[in-house]
Amino acid sequence: MAASQNEHEISYPRFSTTDDLIYALMDLYSDIQQLSYNLHINQAQSARLLARLSLVNQELAACEHDLVRPSSKLEHALYRLLSFLQQVKAFYTRYSDSLWFHTVMHCTNDRLEFLRLPMAISV
Repeated sequence: MAASQNEHEISYPRFSTTDDLIYALMDLYSDIQQLSYNLHINQAQSARLLARLSLVNQELAACEHDLVRPSSKLEHALYRLLSFLQQVKAFYTRYSDSLWFHTVMHCTNDRLEFLRLPMAISV
């Protein structure tokens, strides 16, 4: 039973500390912000990105009380966020010639404010 449960787990590249993971998230987010100033997407694509970001935020909200002491649930959520941000960056890179309405990054700025909160976490 345990083996089949492990088969369904998502695997991520591992960081040696939670701080390293947080810094990687912030760097990736910064890269996406830089890309967003020059790249454009349409409203349907914007809505899909916002919906995916909302799912990540729901998982993070479920483990918000763990920010002081990192748990496996928090770490899992942070790795999911890392994966999501990597996809967003790839999306911006792929669709550099599309239209952009500046809605995604404005909402993302507000929703990713939590990235500043866990900087004090140490493992």
